[in-house]
Amino acid sequence: MSKQIINIINNLPLKTTAKIVDITNSINVRSSSIYEIIPNGEIIVVGKDKDKVDTIININLKNKNKINNNVTHSALNFDYDMGNNLPLQDNVYDLVIMSHTLRNVIYRESLLKECFRILAPGGMILIVELHHDAHGVTTHPDARILFDDMLEYLDNSGFIIGDNFDTDQYEYGIIGICPQV
Repeated sequence: MSKQIINIINNLPLKTTAKIVDITNSINVRSSSIYEIIPNGEIIVVGKDKDKVDTIININLKNKNKINNNVTHSALNFDYDMGNNLPLQDNVYDLVIMSHTLRNVIYRESLLKECFRILAPGGMILIVELHHDAHGVTTHPDARILFDDMLEYLDNSGFIIGDNFDTDQYEYGIIGICPQV
């Protein structure tokens, strides 16, 4: 995950006790990059591949120990791609992060509706995907999600559309917000 996106996460209005769900498709260490802003929070990494999830947890725990804070870090090996319900509580989480994940999901709106369900009122989802015309990357253009389509997916799932941004790595990002009840 680019430093630009980490800076965006750092500028979100998160409490130091925030609960974050990181739905991932690959090995990354973005969770460890946000430990400092939620020193008493919780991060749950959700992934389909148990080996990848275990690797992420091990890397993140090493990084957490370097920072020495109270973040709770756990993993959930779960196939989020098949339209199943996420085995997480309703209305609890403050932020869901999906970076380069949704384009690999068959039932996109179903997963977004699950994210909406688990987010607390006012909670946010941060989605980062490749621009349709990104060059020099391995993902086939037909697998990429158009920006306007992503807006529609979020809207259909109940989210209020927040800020959006472009990165210097051929990506776009959108923040969706759960309405206050």
